[in-house]
Amino acid sequence: MLTNKEIQIKMRLVLAAIFVGCLAFKSCLAFPQPLHIAHSPSSSLKVLKSKVKLVPAQNTDKDPVYGILSLVETSEGVYIQGKILGLEPGKHGFHVHAIGDLGNDCKSAGGHFNPEERDHGQPQNEADRHVGDLGNIISPEDDFTSVNILDTLVTLQKGQANDINGRAFVVHATEDDLGLGGNPESLKTGNAGKRLACGIVEPIIQ
Repeated sequence: MLTNKEIQIKMRLVLAAIFVGCLAFKSCLAFPQPLHIAHSPSSSLKVLKSKVKLVPAQNTDKDPVYGILSLVETSEGVYIQGKILGLEPGKHGFHVHAIGDLGNDCKSAGGHFNPEERDHGQPQNEADRHVGDLGNIISPEDDFTSVNILDTLVTLQKGQANDINGRAFVVHATEDDLGLGGNPESLKTGNAGKRLACGIVEPIIQ
């Protein structure tokens, strides 16, 4: 007879298979309670779109983490929406890293995208944070983790200093302390722990 732990592992493997099928066949992509995407009709800014496929890092001592993200830039900012599977319940650091390289268990993605060389901080403090600082996502019990973020510091506009196309999203194992941890690492990484999954931002040609 299977133990409770073995049953949980089997259920996660089944869910992972379903999720991978969603990625392959572009189904299951309805985002729960999505942000309302707005765009000013008077704006001359073209609506831009990108996508991210999050793949699991190895050697994390955690269940594999998979995900998909959809990015849309309008006159209001960049909307980041998606689903992630495999995270433990709680808060997880969620950042854009500087390098679009998923090697070495996501470590090749480098540090947070930080062209202004500022300290790590809270997403809402746009004058005093890394461009890639997107705070935390919250994972519920036994369900997909929903991502619904609007950020006005990152951009998908090619050639701009804060353009994140070609860079990498990274999902971390623990909570980002948002630079409030009182130690040097807090001002660098937010003490967000291991890298569990990562994916490159790929522009969608329209």
